[in-house]
Amino acid sequence: MWRVTTVFSGVQGAPYYSNHYFPGTTTPAEGVEAVDEFWDGCASVMVDDCSWTVQGEVVDIDVTSGQPVGFTTVTGANGAGTLTGEMQSPAIQMLVRWTSEQVINGRLLRGRTFIPAIAETMNDGGRPSATAVADVQAAASALIVDIDSDIGVWSRTHGAFAVVTNASVWEEYAVLRSRRD
Repeated sequence: MWRVTTVFSGVQGAPYYSNHYFPGTTTPAEGVEAVDEFWDGCASVMVDDCSWTVQGEVVDIDVTSGQPVGFTTVTGANGAGTLTGEMQSPAIQMLVRWTSEQVINGRLLRGRTFIPAIAETMNDGGRPSATAVADVQAAASALIVDIDSDIGVWSRTHGAFAVVTNASVWEEYAVLRSRRD
């Protein structure tokens, strides 16, 4: 399994880190490209002070142990938010919920991605605007159907990996506990 890491900078609370996982059938370069396209799709809800780098060093991880077993270096990618203006509190994030069809201990294997640096203009009465939800949903859906890669979710606890079959964007704001100031 490959781990592609994105590092965000330029805004309060940064650096932020986000990891995405891909099966060995996806090449590291395809994984980096897919993650870059996902973040580019989310750029429309993020302030332009926020920039990111999809790291070119991709880690090969043993699914069962969670230990790195190798590294591959490919060309990384960069991007930035597109909205001018104020950023909402760094604790406020949009949330993509990834689901698979694998059941472990009676529960579906799921994952989450938090979208940082949300622009104040994307706020609609204390919730993400319909436009924000639609833009992030489109980016998540495109990542799932990308013909060159298969995004996945990984359970460190159970040593299991599964390909994502569905994504939904939460229509409320989420708080990633490690990003609370």
